[in-house]
Amino acid sequence: MEQLSVDIAAKIQWSHWSSCESSFNLVLVPHHAGVYALAEEVMEVESQAEQRDGCATQAAEPLIIKRRKLAIFAVNETSNLAYATSSLFALGNPVGEHLAHSRCYVRYAVIEDAEQRHEVYNALQTWLTLSTKRAAQPPAKEVAVRKESAEKRTTSARTIFPAGM
Repeated sequence: MEQLSVDIAAKIQWSHWSSCESSFNLVLVPHHAGVYALAEEVMEVESQAEQRDGCATQAAEPLIIKRRKLAIFAVNETSNLAYATSSLFALGNPVGEHLAHSRCYVRYAVIEDAEQRHEVYNALQTWLTLSTKRAAQPPAKEVAVRKESAEKRTTSARTIFPAGM
């Protein structure tokens, strides 16, 4: 099902990612029906000392960006892309608060056909839900290591001698 969702959305002609610093960045968004996705920039960082010897360091060390990613956090369909994206910056909009305090981007696709637009939206929403669930679950290896560690702690803490000795 997840692969089907990605295939449907990949066939659509998407715009480039546009920064969401203000509504002025979205002036060229067309007044057409379509689907849009909001993403936040996520960076993996490490300090120079961690890079040298792999140990934890002090906060004074300068950080090096290892990898930059865009993490999609919302997908929506609308009958007017320009109106919907500019309304994200309206006062009191919780998404607008998020956009103001982090590096966010928007990408859209014009899809005039309502049925196709809804199909793409559902596919993207399914993909986003599955991705969120998968990201929230710890990897199986990590769970096994935690379980093994807990078992070692409980068995090693037991005394060999009877209670009265």
